Amino acid sequence: MTKVLAIDVGTASVSAAIAEQNKESKFVICDVLRCKYDAADANASKALLINLEKIFSECSRSHCNIDKIQIGLSAPLCLQKTVSTETLRQNPNFPISKPELFQAIEILKNQFSQNQSAACDILETKIDGYTVLDPLGHKGRDLKIKANLLLISPSFKTFLKEMKDKFFPASEFKIFSDSFIVKQAVLKFLSPKNDFLILDVGGEVSTIGDFTLPFGLRTIERRMTSFLNISCDTAQSFLRRFSSGSLDYSKERILDKILNFSAEVLRDTLKERLNQIHFGGTKELFLTGAGANFSQFLKISEKSSIAEVKALKAQSFGNSFLNLGPLSGGEDTVLAALISTYERV
Repeated sequence: MTKVLAIDVGTASVSAAIAEQNKESKFVICDVLRCKYDAADANASKALLINLEKIFSECSRSHCNIDKIQIGLSAPLCLQKTVSTETLRQNPNFPISKPELFQAIEILKNQFSQNQSAACDILETKIDGYTVLDPLGHKGRDLKIKANLLLISPSFKTFLKEMKDKFFPASEFKIFSDSFIVKQAVLKFLSPKNDFLILDVGGEVSTIGDFTLPFGLRTIERRMTSFLNISCDTAQSFLRRFSSGSLDYSKERILDKILNFSAEVLRDTLKERLNQIHFGGTKELFLTGAGANFSQFLKISEKSSIAEVKALKAQSFGNSFLNLGPLSGGEDTVLAALISTYERV
């Protein structure tokens, strides 16, 4: 049975889940680990690396037979670019070979520094204008390839590879951006028409398309600490209890007002970006990340061009799992996506 280690590297925490696939191709969550860090701290980069090594180390002690490691990186830890290349083949009557395809992919990667490129996922291939799922073996003169290229800092790329080689030398290993892997999961399980956008409200920032917005759950927590004169830990506790419905009524009313105000701020910020993306009113918007746990953010479609906003949580991909275990909510969407799509990507 296949065992997968999924690691979600966010701007406020590092989370990991180990899942095992049974004979019916359903996944069972075996273990979950979480490490928080403060991205606003001067030593945030060091704390991130320490937490990542802790995740790798603890997972290796209890689960040595990992088949595949899937890592998701949130913005601004990575940058993804959609790039294209076109090749006029010298021998169009010969079938396309693996070395030829590899060379075309290298041309794509060489548009950026090789040290930055962490992954290259082909989105579309065309031969003489016709779309083909796999160009290998096809004949033709004009070969076009469009791909998603993931870029990260050379030092971070080296660190991740060192962790993999140190703790899981025999395991397969691949890195994705959070937005790419979540989109693949939505395409596979929820909306195959590719007529949607994903808004990820994370810890420090939010992302939509290729844009990063200066808004996250920490924005709300800081607003709470100022308005209610409480600590950050207390603010986080209030938000958790609010989302689970266990906060007392007086505090619930105050948080509802703060969240509604925050949703309005996000909607105004989002409106400008949607105009730049040329987002039509017929498309769906999936809301994920920590923001998906609060109904107030589903109202961002009001007074905007968004047709409908849907919450995207770990449970959205539940059909791939026999047991989701402790995975739940918008904050675990990436972990669920990394596991449920491992064969596809």
